[in-house]
Amino acid sequence: MDSSRAGLPPWGSDADTFRDESVRAQRRWAPDRTECTEESIGVTPEEARKHWSKARTLVDLGELTARWLEGRLPYLPAYFADQPAEETQQLIGILAAINRAGFVTTGSQPGRRLGSKSGQRAFVTGFTAEENVQRIERAFLSTELVMLATEPGRETFLRVPVTIDDGGAFTWVGWSGSETGEELEHLYGDELSHSALTALMRAWSVELFDPKWGRNTLLWPSLLAALTSTDYE
Repeated sequence: MDSSRAGLPPWGSDADTFRDESVRAQRRWAPDRTECTEESIGVTPEEARKHWSKARTLVDLGELTARWLEGRLPYLPAYFADQPAEETQQLIGILAAINRAGFVTTGSQPGRRLGSKSGQRAFVTGFTAEENVQRIERAFLSTELVMLATEPGRETFLRVPVTIDDGGAFTWVGWSGSETGEELEHLYGDELSHSALTALMRAWSVELFDPKWGRNTLLWPSLLAALTSTDYE
């Protein structure tokens, strides 16, 4: 999702700190995979579709999403561009790591400082297993971070603004829980195998955001730690 806004500074005052964390995450979480995740640099969109059709599990989907983020696959199902939005570039390392750690991302944006008529809260949405929902809940419990988690087969309808543009709310979280099995099949049925589609339908729909406008140093490292650290087992 491209929610960048003209006239805003690209990052808050914590830009250098976050960029370093993102690079470290990318270096740590970039293992080679096999089967549906074999080396994919230089493939065409049609060839990339074949990689997606070979996916069977959330792990497979997370690896393929990570490779798309890194520019190694030119196609992402249900997304109408062959590469991430410009504002996502600073997030690529950490988002790839999050995908490889079991949280298949479907949308995100960095925080941008709140101005007179514009600003952004950092957020990320996606699918993950129930055990990861519990890990994230434990990790976020003593922080300001917010998790909206919907179990498989349930629907949630909320409107929490995460982007202000021209003085009004422009982007919200709270809708991912409304993605029913029928809607997931409509979005991904022609792209994924039955096994991969079933894995999505059985996963929890999760939306995470930092309520503090413009902050980028809390959500991303906290989520990655929740998914990978033994402290939350």
